[in-house]
Amino acid sequence: MVGNLITGSVFGWIFWKRGLLIAILSHILSDIVFHVIGTPYA
Repeated sequence: MVGNLITGSVFGWIFWKRGLLIAILSHILSDIVFHVIGTPYA
């Protein structure tokens, strides 16, 4: 739950500052990284 709070806040801030497209692309990139490397919470 804390992980979702942190990532939601980060991507919300990116959306607010840079726009929807950059927020979507950064979310996709972080999703790929976490699936390849693994999450820091596990």
